[in-house]
Amino acid sequence: MMLMLGILIGALPMPDYENALLAEAEERVDQLLAKGLVEEADTFLVQFRTHVADDARLLYSQGLTQRLLGNAEQAKVHLEHSLQQDPSLAQAWYDLGEVQILLGQVSEAEGSFQKAARFSEDHPNGWAAPFRLAELAGERKNTAAFEGWLVEAMKRGFSFQQTVWGSEKWANYLSDPELGDIMRRLITVHENESILENWDLP
Repeated sequence: MMLMLGILIGALPMPDYENALLAEAEERVDQLLAKGLVEEADTFLVQFRTHVADDARLLYSQGLTQRLLGNAEQAKVHLEHSLQQDPSLAQAWYDLGEVQILLGQVSEAEGSFQKAARFSEDHPNGWAAPFRLAELAGERKNTAAFEGWLVEAMKRGFSFQQTVWGSEKWANYLSDPELGDIMRRLITVHENESILENWDLP
């Protein structure tokens, strides 16, 4: 692993070597995670951040690997440190929300998802945070927030058919008189009514 880091350092020109190194490190982590090699990604991050360079995005990546390894408390520490360095890092807010849910901190998670939604409006996956906020609202039977966040998620590319069709949780929402009415209306207007016909309800 240290040999790899040395090769990265030696191959990059000055004076932008640090930014290039950081980009290379992020790409390496993404490759390892895509292969399911979470422990290897975490080890790489520890060594790179200790011996080469560090920034908010690598702190976020370390928080992500720790979350995937089941270390919620440690993940939260890394994600919070990442956001101290870059409060606009949407993916860190999103993952912090997921970690807070794991730790039973639902109200804090809602605030984190709201910040993730604010900073990810133009992101290709910018629907994810509004979607999670809609789920939290659905669990509380808060119909106004449920509809509002679903509408926002759909504006950003969310699709019932591609994302939650067949989901037991969302089938339960569909069976609820008020939440189901909202879903039926949105699906009928914005997608395809056949989704409703083929959705197995509890």
